[in-house]
Amino acid sequence: MHAVVNFDASLARLESEPSIAILGGASSFVVAIMVFSFLISLLFWFLIARKGSNLAKWILVLFTAIGLFMLPGTLEAMTENARLVTITLTALQVIAIAFLFRRDAREFLASDPTSPALEERQGVNLQ
Repeated sequence: MHAVVNFDASLARLESEPSIAILGGASSFVVAIMVFSFLISLLFWFLIARKGSNLAKWILVLFTAIGLFMLPGTLEAMTENARLVTITLTALQVIAIAFLFRRDAREFLASDPTSPALEERQGVNLQ
């Protein structure tokens, strides 16, 4: 959602760069970055929620911490609507990560990925 709201601003910023303007295709580049970011988010969801990867959880925490550190500078270059969307999405991301540290989530992520108990918690019934 954040990328969609900021698409025009990102495109304008890229087109103002002389080296990128010469190459052309700034809109394709922005779309490619948006798709790549979406795929990375899906990968984290899959690894954490479906595979129970504790490593993926900590990588997500690290990326979110870096994003929080960079947030003030990022907000300066945005329109008011984009700021509102970015702040909302960032807050939702932090809340979602906080849920990864609840006791039930810690137990899920600490369990053996091949155990039947994990499959039951995921709602998978193989029988």
